[in-house]
Amino acid sequence: MKAGGHVLYWMTRLPRFKALASYRFKTILACIRLKHVLDERPLLLAECRRGSVYYGCLETWFLWRLTGGEAFCTDVSCASVSGMYDPFTRRWSGPILCALGIPSEILPEVFPSSHLYGYVRHGPLKVPSDAAPVAVTALIGDAQAATLTEDCLGLGQAKLTLGTGSFLNMSTGNKAYALMNGFYPVIGWASSCPSADTMSALDVSSCGSSPCASSHSSDLTYLLEGSHPNTGTIIEWLRTEHVFDTYAELEQLLEQGDQLGLDDEAKTANTFYVNVPPNHLRRHQEFLEYSETIKRRKFIGPDGVLVGINESSPELNRIITARAVMESIAFTIRQMLEQCSKEAGLTARELRVNGNVSLSDWLMQRLADTTGIPIERSGFEESSCLGAAIAAGVGAGVWSSFAAATQMLHHRMNTESGRFRSSSQVNWTLCRHFQPRPDIVQRLRGRYRRWCQARRRYIRQLRSARIVGFTDHHCTSPQTNTSVPGLTPPNTTCRIVF
Repeated sequence: MKAGGHVLYWMTRLPRFKALASYRFKTILACIRLKHVLDERPLLLAECRRGSVYYGCLETWFLWRLTGGEAFCTDVSCASVSGMYDPFTRRWSGPILCALGIPSEILPEVFPSSHLYGYVRHGPLKVPSDAAPVAVTALIGDAQAATLTEDCLGLGQAKLTLGTGSFLNMSTGNKAYALMNGFYPVIGWASSCPSADTMSALDVSSCGSSPCASSHSSDLTYLLEGSHPNTGTIIEWLRTEHVFDTYAELEQLLEQGDQLGLDDEAKTANTFYVNVPPNHLRRHQEFLEYSETIKRRKFIGPDGVLVGINESSPELNRIITARAVMESIAFTIRQMLEQCSKEAGLTARELRVNGNVSLSDWLMQRLADTTGIPIERSGFEESSCLGAAIAAGVGAGVWSSFAAATQMLHHRMNTESGRFRSSSQVNWTLCRHFQPRPDIVQRLRGRYRRWCQARRRYIRQLRSARIVGFTDHHCTSPQTNTSVPGLTPPNTTCRIVF
């Protein structure tokens, strides 16, 4: 499939074939999980082909249950992250379904995010028969909904969620881009644009087997979506290694480094947490598994290694280690932004950030200094829920467009902050802008380059390594480069050969 994508892109230069050539099957994708189920249960596949079994993700199941089985649908945002939808043609992808052996007939029909999907017939929102039923006017993915809440509708506007992982969504307007470096185009949201006057005229039967007259997409926005799987994970790793006990203590350690003038040494300091891209993560985890009983295992994190630590001062090392790991998060985000700029020509003017990891003021300032762009930390604690409400309002005709809804929300937040401060939806202690500091930005440029060099060296080692003669799941490399701590353990029953 990927080879065919390369050939077709070479012949046609169409971005959809470039996206197909760079497509990566990942276990988190719904299509891979569906294939696993069908492979494990051949009789189920036969039932699918007979038309007695259908497949949908959570949003489809909830909608089907709420409407009493009248609506079997999904929306473009959820479909585009399933791994089997073509965002360029806005149809289920024939090549991917064929490669995985998934019958297209079992998949739900796809509609715009803001659309009259049906009426609630069952569940807690069901109303008496003599009252007007509750309409379901939106389906939308959580990351896309959060991006919508942050008002990232314009070309190049970006939202970053820092939680267990780092998830970057950048708006590309009404054009889908295909990148070769881990980013994939997804649909953020779209509307079928019914007005308030026509809502009552729309019939729930329109969500059946044939598209309704208003099912065409308008106000459609594409996003580039990229992610790094380990963000909160590596912070938790620091805690398990007793670098800190509470997040307040972690913030204290980071600030102590500023007071000690460690930023002044940024040009020459060579202590880094070097992480690896997802496609090399399995090989890195083999090193981690085989080094379980090694004294210097503490240098090996869940997705990288700590290099350049001087063990002469344990207290100072705690500070340096914490800063190196937190700084690697900022460096990873900069790398993601550079990929968007290099391949798609899109440069973020501002980065809007949410998620639990964004609670660190030090990290937010480091992110601004590393990327050189302003950082705005969101005060919305439930941004996905609010984005879904915006999509539902557009679907119900309350607002004429997504832009009208988000502009009204942010305008009221800015001009009527006194009234909004009583709202439980906004945590005003979190709302804050972080501006790049020119002197620190300059120092971090060289440090970022050295981090990239150290990362490339480690990846080369992973590529060239082979594990031989291992027993008991322990290994060592007597010839390993000593500049990478954690890869030079004492002799055991296994060798890693470079």
